[in-house]
Amino acid sequence: MRENDPADFWEDRALQWDTMEPPLRPCPKDTAIMRRLVDEWYGSAGNRSPRVLILGVTPEIATMPWPGGTRLLAVDSSPGMIRHVWPGRSWPNAAVVQGNWLAMPVRSGSSDVVIGDGFLSNMSYPEGYRAVKEELRRVVRPDGILALRLFGRRDPSEWPAEVVESMRAGLIGSFSAFRLRLMISVQKDLASGVKLADVWEAWHEGVQEPETVARAFGWPPGAVKIMERYRGVQVAVTYPTVEELADVFSPEFSLAGCFYPEYELGDYHPTLLFRPM
Repeated sequence: MRENDPADFWEDRALQWDTMEPPLRPCPKDTAIMRRLVDEWYGSAGNRSPRVLILGVTPEIATMPWPGGTRLLAVDSSPGMIRHVWPGRSWPNAAVVQGNWLAMPVRSGSSDVVIGDGFLSNMSYPEGYRAVKEELRRVVRPDGILALRLFGRRDPSEWPAEVVESMRAGLIGSFSAFRLRLMISVQKDLASGVKLADVWEAWHEGVQEPETVARAFGWPPGAVKIMERYRGVQVAVTYPTVEELADVFSPEFSLAGCFYPEYELGDYHPTLLFRPM
């Protein structure tokens, strides 16, 4: 992977997809929340067959049960994610297109439900969040909904050394949870976000015997390699709080619900329900 090439980063992420564990990808507890929100919208809309826009190609979302007559369209900018992760013809009325979330190939006011998993973390804050908000407001129907699983943070945030200490004390249940907590701890401010190169620096400083640690805690094969691949990568991600996201989405959208799954780090990964104003 070339150090500063976002396209290479997403190609690499696509190839790693099958090794990723919750909460870095949604689990049944997350999709159960999403399904309930869709079902509630479906009932309130008089059982109108929904047109659903998926932001990204998350297979757990694409393959979850949908109301009869649902039409799914997924939009993702990465050909690698589309090629390796999109579940194909798992749903007869599902399609995927390569496109930019800031200018999607979707008619204005054509989407009843817009749903996505962690996609906002790839945006700059606040400019990127505002730009995608404007595009979402364009495509969603006035009576539609947004159902978005947040990759967020709590306040006050941890320091990297605290995360490493918790891991060594056996207080973190999985490698994915450790990786996510370490990444969030590196974020000094939301506008700057988290450069993966800085995550590698925190990892390298705090875990100087990575293979030994991986064996001791039963981390999956390749866990150390994942961390090492962050070295020098200038791709940045952002982790807002629920309040920060609601603030930047206002006044075009109002936060109508915040639903926390019951698993490790569930309080970092609520599914948020937004309604257009």
